[in-house]
Amino acid sequence: MKQLQVLLLENNPLQSPPAQICTKGKVHIFKYLSIQACQIKTADSLYLHTMERPHLHQHVEDGKKDSDSGVG
Repeated sequence: MKQLQVLLLENNPLQSPPAQICTKGKVHIFKYLSIQACQIKTADSLYLHTMERPHLHQHVEDGKKDSDSGVG
């Protein structure tokens, strides 16, 4: 089955999607679920740990020491 034919909700304590959405029909139900899925996906991406760039510390003394470097 590729399409939803009937959604029976009698005697079902459904909390999500809200009953107000369900009474509007399956187009509104799928729209609601799509919005919820996007919000969850966005929230999940906020928890991803970002990799820190390695900090390269180079001291002046470690650089090339010649007459053109200004060191030494």
